[in-house]
Amino acid sequence: MRFVPNHVAIRDLGVALACLGILLMIWARRHLGRYWSDKVEIKTDHQLVSTGPYSRLRHPIHTGMLVGIAGTAIAVGEWRGVAAFLLLLINYMIKARKEERVLRQKFGAAFQEYERKTGFLAPRLYA
Repeated sequence: MRFVPNHVAIRDLGVALACLGILLMIWARRHLGRYWSDKVEIKTDHQLVSTGPYSRLRHPIHTGMLVGIAGTAIAVGEWRGVAAFLLLLINYMIKARKEERVLRQKFGAAFQEYERKTGFLAPRLYA
């Protein structure tokens, strides 16, 4: 069952969002460099990254994935895409909270200041 009309413009919007999400993920992953891990862990000589996509978002890789999934859901137009988005949203929120606990423990006040200036999964509109 569809949640959006089967229209070319809607499909194109979904594909554009999916591409933007993928590009954000690639940018964020490359910018994080050697500090990236698929596990929640602190690397040797770990530094708090707060530039590039991390200057506005604390979790741009997760955000990129969610934008990509949302775009795919819109392009396909079926409710199962919405269900996939919601499941991944819950998953990434749990993982991001765990990442933040580890980073807060490692970087203390510096991470708290970073939290104040950046958005969790969406850019903060005010500082």
